Amino acid sequence: MLASSYLRTGRSPLGFLTLLILPILLVPGVFLVTPGNLPAQHPPELQGRVLDSATGQGLAGVQATVVGTGSGAVSDGDGRVRIRSLSQGPVVLRLERMGYATVQLALLLRNGQVTRFRQELEPAPVHHPGIQVTAPREAWTAGASFVLERPGIEASGARTLGEILEGRPGLMVVQRGPGGAQELQMRGGVSDQILVLLDGVPLNDPLSGTADLSRVAAGEIERVQVLPGARSAHYGPGALAGVVLVETRPAQSTAELTAQAGSLGEKGGEARLVRTHSSGWSVGAMGGIREMEGRFPFAQDPSLGGGRELRRNADLRHRHLHLLSRGPLGEGEWTVRLRGELQERGIPGKSFAPSDSARQSQGSLTATTRWTRSSPDDGRRLDLRAQHVETRLHLADPAPPAGPPFDDRTHYRETGAAFRLDEDTFLGTGVEVAADLELTRREIFGDGLREEGVPTAMDGGIGLRAGRTLSDVPLHPRLTGALRLHRDDLQDQWFPAHDLTLQLGGRVMNGHLTHRTSFSPPSVSDLFFREGVGIEPNPFLRAERVPSEWEVGLSGEFSLGGAELLLSGQYFQGDMEDMILWAPDFRFVWSPRNTDVERDGIELQGELDLASKGLVLSGHISSVRATYGQGAGEPGTQVIYRPRRSGGLSVNWRRGGWQVGLNGQYMGHRYPVPAAANALEGFWTVDLTVGGPMALGDWVAEPRLRVHRLNGETAPFIHAVPEPGRTVSFQLTLRHGG
Repeated sequence: MLASSYLRTGRSPLGFLTLLILPILLVPGVFLVTPGNLPAQHPPELQGRVLDSATGQGLAGVQATVVGTGSGAVSDGDGRVRIRSLSQGPVVLRLERMGYATVQLALLLRNGQVTRFRQELEPAPVHHPGIQVTAPREAWTAGASFVLERPGIEASGARTLGEILEGRPGLMVVQRGPGGAQELQMRGGVSDQILVLLDGVPLNDPLSGTADLSRVAAGEIERVQVLPGARSAHYGPGALAGVVLVETRPAQSTAELTAQAGSLGEKGGEARLVRTHSSGWSVGAMGGIREMEGRFPFAQDPSLGGGRELRRNADLRHRHLHLLSRGPLGEGEWTVRLRGELQERGIPGKSFAPSDSARQSQGSLTATTRWTRSSPDDGRRLDLRAQHVETRLHLADPAPPAGPPFDDRTHYRETGAAFRLDEDTFLGTGVEVAADLELTRREIFGDGLREEGVPTAMDGGIGLRAGRTLSDVPLHPRLTGALRLHRDDLQDQWFPAHDLTLQLGGRVMNGHLTHRTSFSPPSVSDLFFREGVGIEPNPFLRAERVPSEWEVGLSGEFSLGGAELLLSGQYFQGDMEDMILWAPDFRFVWSPRNTDVERDGIELQGELDLASKGLVLSGHISSVRATYGQGAGEPGTQVIYRPRRSGGLSVNWRRGGWQVGLNGQYMGHRYPVPAAANALEGFWTVDLTVGGPMALGDWVAEPRLRVHRLNGETAPFIHAVPEPGRTVSFQLTLRHGG
């Protein structure tokens, strides 16, 4: 398995830190002393939003091109566009989208400045025999969502997917110490009820169903979209509380080097190189390593005896390699990705029962291939995908603080394929339709399971979607529907799910009303976990279900002089039936059991963009009730470690390409037991990020500083899992092209 000797050599990263600290200290000093000079070192940027003139809603899929330069971008689901690394001077920006009149804007770009635009496009029907296209296909999944693109990911200073999502509206990232797994909570659901898809392939662990967000380096990621709520009708099993869609970076010509270091003995680096051939084919590679010693002193909880202790066996070593190729094939585009990952970490355990010898190591290899073909003439899109995943997991502790020693290995293998066909207008009716088919073959062999090998499973799913926008009706209502049938081989059962949505749009306000259902069959570890000391399996578990979830939402964008104000809010109600919780019985024997959970909540977000001052102020608050019903726990009590209230405030300032961000996050009180007792107090944490680019000939250097828990808060999310308080990380990126 993975070696960890390098982490234990005791080498000081002082020299490595010095290389990173000096640019971060010197560059802001130059910026403050000569504020008029630094902007000239930063290339201009274009940022803007493209809207439908009839509905006022953002337009996705608009091609924005700077004429004569080859630079451009495609608008996201909210109509937002960002184009970087441009040249100073007058330019012409062309905006094109099928079904709309093309627009050209004359703009003046200046070094060190962001030029902003806001443009409405007029519908312009395009006629073909038997077809009339009047508007583009919009997102199938209506409702609250959070999207973060590559520029925002870089500005955050995040090192992992978990750090990218930390503190975002409605989200909580739970980590068992600085080097521990990062797991997501959303709408009263935990990690095994949230589906995380990395380029369409589940990141969720094949045994437990949980997704460790620390396994994906931030440097790999191009785009993250979070869709809260029951989403099985679109994405299949596991999407009870939400879905996270992660897209890795595309094959665009670039050369990039990153080095990082920080508190707790952290050090690491990444390299990325992509080249495009004149034939249109691009090939590239990205790899990196991140290490952390993880030791830190902490104050033991007074209820556990108090005193000072040292957190040991909390080291981490993560390595990843990503190979990709993309280019034309036939009448479409073919993409091939190969991603390998090795991770080893210590498992220090609870502070009152520490383990100095528990280790976890994991290796995975994922190969995906995808072929897509789009036909603007008939409005059809064909998408074919195949993937193969191999994962090996090793858990061992020769001297645990309780129970017998263990040394368990698990091998997981998955092969799957998916087919999807979209059509912008079905038989000339103006109805958008889509159909997809998925097949997945799974094999799991594990020492920690009740059987030597879980039977090979062949799962399958079929989905249908339809939608139509009534452009001639006031508020332009849009109706969408989705239906999915999924067969789970281990349960030998079919599961249905649906999604029905009504959207209303105006020039300022937009709203939606949605009804959804969702499901998640028991995980392999729930069904086949090996009996042990204080552990008893439960082969009679039922699937988790959300039989009815209602969601209503309202959002609006308002212009206030030179500022923009965005407001949104959602209310949802959707009880979870047969939620699977591991809980002890009267003999204090732990076993999974089905529990009904009553669930509803409200989520509010707001953002004020003062573009002229480079200032963005934002805030969010969530109040989610997730209480025990029948099955386990004290009825009416919030489920264990589900805070009812959470929220955040942030201030982000930008000047000449440099950014300073201050982000506060609130975690409400939570119960560590299934009863209204021993509540852990709520707490605030504050993060600081500072960074920006400076030109070095044909290269751009971007130093970045991130301070986590700036206020020195040491409160843990989970009882007896200590936090070190304030930690600092430094990052320096050198980029050429892209």
